[in-house]
This record gives sequence, structure tokens and C-alpha cells, in this order.
Amino acid sequence: MAREFVSEIDKRGGYALVKKPSSAVERAAPRVRGILSGMVAETLAIAKKERLARPLFTGLMSDGPIEEAAAFIIETELKNRCDVKFIRFKSATELMKLAADTPFDLIFAYLGNVKWDIGKGHAKDHAYNVAVEPAVDVLGQLKARYDKTVVAVQGIRLAKQFEGTGVTFLYSLYTVQELLEMLSPCLRKS
Repeated sequence: MAREFVSEIDKRGGYALVKKPSSAVERAAPRVRGILSGMVAETLAIAKKERLARPLFTGLMSDGPIEEAAAFIIETELKNRCDVKFIRFKSATELMKLAADTPFDLIFAYLGNVKWDIGKGHAKDHAYNVAVEPAVDVLGQLKARYDKTVVAVQGIRLAKQFEGTGVTFLYSLYTVQELLEMLSPCLRKS
């Protein structure tokens, strides 16, 4: 075996040649070396597989700046525990289809950013409206069907309208702490 040397600075500022200590793999017999390198390769493969198998938190979210702020807060809270994905929707019809086709953990809807084109009392004439009745109906149906966290947000106080539906209402001037407390049941699961 060829000797390997490394330079090292001694106390006087000069260089002294010191033998580099060999590793356990270098000292092992060829057959053992193969076994050891195989064990290392398997360990790295398992570590990579575990890293790829992180749980996924999926939120169905209406599209707008309030939702972007909420998404940022949720991602920050969950970044070390799971991967986070948000799927945006613009209408109640789109939300119902996404909920039926996609496993999800959270629905977050700013009522004014959703076209309430279905649900009891919906208005076909308005592209976007803050018609509370269809929002309560659609979001209540989704909460009852999937038993997931459903959050309705709006700049006017509508908590009474959502009472008894299981949907959580959040006034749009919420604090980060209020959002995290309200989302804590679904964030704990992830």
C-alpha cells in the first residue's frame, strides 16, 4: 500500500510531513470493502427514500392577496414537517370538483374572490359577489361531506351566518396568531 502524506503546520511555522491515517474501508479486505460500500449505498438510498416520502399537506384555496398571506404563514409553519401544496379555485363549481377529485387537508376561501355560481341563493348575474347564502351552503356541504377544516374569510363580520355549519369564519383583518390557532387542528395532523 502506498503511503500518503499531508502537510501540517508545526509550532515554528514550518511544515512537517505527517502520515494520513487510513480509513476503515481502506484497511478492510477486498470482499469486506464491497460489503461496507454496499451498506453505505443502501443507507444513502433509504435516507433519500425517507426524504421523498414526506407527508403532503394540500390546501384548496381561493385566489387573491389575502390567500397568499395565509399560504405563506401555513408554509412557514409546516416547512419542517411536510411538503405543502395549494390548489387555487375561482368558483364554487371548481371548488366542488377539486374537493371530489383531490385529497385535501384544508379549504380556505375569501368569499369575495369566489364566484358563487352554485349553492342555495346563488346569483347568476354577478361574476363575483359576496352573496353569503350560497357561500354558507357550499362550504357547509363540503365540511359535512369531507369533515376537513373549512375556513371562510371576508372583510365583513359573518360569523353568525356560518354558525352550525362547522365552517370557521375569520374576519379578514386577522393576526398571524389568530390564523395559526384556528388552523391548529389541521396543522397538527400534518
